[in-house]
Amino acid sequence: MTLSEEVKKRITDDYESWKDKMYGKLTDKERKALGAFYTPPKLVIKMIEKFNDLEGDICDLCIGSGNLIVGCIIAGADPKKCYGIEFDAGQAELCRDRLEQYGVPRENIVTGDCLDNKTWEKLPCYKKEFKFGGRSYENNN
Repeated sequence: MTLSEEVKKRITDDYESWKDKMYGKLTDKERKALGAFYTPPKLVIKMIEKFNDLEGDICDLCIGSGNLIVGCIIAGADPKKCYGIEFDAGQAELCRDRLEQYGVPRENIVTGDCLDNKTWEKLPCYKKEFKFGGRSYENNN
């Protein structure tokens, strides 16, 4: 999909207004230990433009402060269908606060390890069976 210059500007402006808060209370040392890297607007835009559309559920597996989800919402995604997983509980709470302003329900952002099926089960969008790329899959826990 192609984003308009206006949408790209809104994504960039949002990032600029949030960037001083996005690391929360994490020190540089704590951020590096967690491997915390927050997606800059140019990368958010490139990622969104790789999508066919913004219909259906969108889940960011390492949501951090929510930059990708905010970009998707600005570009037209339904906030109620946006979800995320964050390993750091403090960062997840900061993300919930931010995304709530965009209409994302707080329970759509969960704390946990995205590589653990138990974390996925916490997500309101979790499905035992799902389709991806035109193929059907079943979660085997």
